[in-house]
Amino acid sequence: MSRSRRSGFCETTVEGVKGNCKVGLKGTFTLPHRHRASWDAAFSYCAHHCASCERCRYVSVSIKWKDCSWYHACNLGALIQHPTGFLSAKAELEKLKNGTTAYDDDDDDHDDPSHQVESTLAKAFAQLARVQRRVLIIDVGANNGLWAKQMLKLTTLITTDCRSFRLDCR
Repeated sequence: MSRSRRSGFCETTVEGVKGNCKVGLKGTFTLPHRHRASWDAAFSYCAHHCASCERCRYVSVSIKWKDCSWYHACNLGALIQHPTGFLSAKAELEKLKNGTTAYDDDDDDHDDPSHQVESTLAKAFAQLARVQRRVLIIDVGANNGLWAKQMLKLTTLITTDCRSFRLDCR
């Protein structure tokens, strides 16, 4: 990937939303601290995750923003330039599947309690999304349903908190 890296990113992604590797168009992974030492380390980490995602064809990487985003399609000739700090490339999946070293997601960033909560919420909403129910009632507390709205885009959500009860229709 090193020779074909270009400045900019394909599209915006939502932090913490990994996307659906079977039918999705894009997603993102947080770039762990130890993979932010160099562009090669960052691209290697992202390429590993891309290789495990069947819809991933392109990656945009930012050491500055701790971001590794994947895309099914991307026009490398028309990358978005702001904010700065991103490089993008076509993924070389064949090469990666034959020898990429697996990375675990354990990282010192994961000691942060907010990261642990976000990770737990992302996993829970991903499980709910797989159920594919038309209506769900979810107690989302302080996040006002932002995770649920991102993960369950085709579902009518009834979100609750201690102050209100509201119907959120799409």
